[in-house]
Amino acid sequence: MTSIPPRENRSNPPWEDSKDVRRMVKSSTRNLQKIRVELFLLGGATIIWLLAVLTLFGFLPLAGLFALDLYRLYSVAGILGWVSGNVYLVRRRQLPGERWKTRLLLAYLIGPAGFVYLLRALAPMSEQAAAPFVPLYGFVVYGIFFLVPVSLRPPERRRLDT
Repeated sequence: MTSIPPRENRSNPPWEDSKDVRRMVKSSTRNLQKIRVELFLLGGATIIWLLAVLTLFGFLPLAGLFALDLYRLYSVAGILGWVSGNVYLVRRRQLPGERWKTRLLLAYLIGPAGFVYLLRALAPMSEQAAAPFVPLYGFVVYGIFFLVPVSLRPPERRRLDT
């Protein structure tokens, strides 16, 4: 038989005594709290994209529920792109590392654009058949208005730790 060595009587595990581990846990907790907003954004965007895809393949008939003319649809795409681009810039400054900033760019660029596709899917089928490239043009308008504030962003300030 093998015997298990007796356990030392310690009040705290050895990893709790290390200051480096505490600092790492605190910084990762802060990063997760900062990303919580994006998790809600991605959850909502996933639902919207799922509805748009289900409508596209005919599993969810939403055509004809909301008639929106093209001028207003492109206006919504432009406003949504402008707001998403500016919110992305604000959130980008708050995150530490390029890995998160790249993921954040994809979340803000692709996520809210599904709302434009869903609005177009709610149009009557006759309007959708008459102009089949409107969702693509809506994404282009969204992308242009998203990239304007992103490409014209001011340089990031360096933080001086004193």
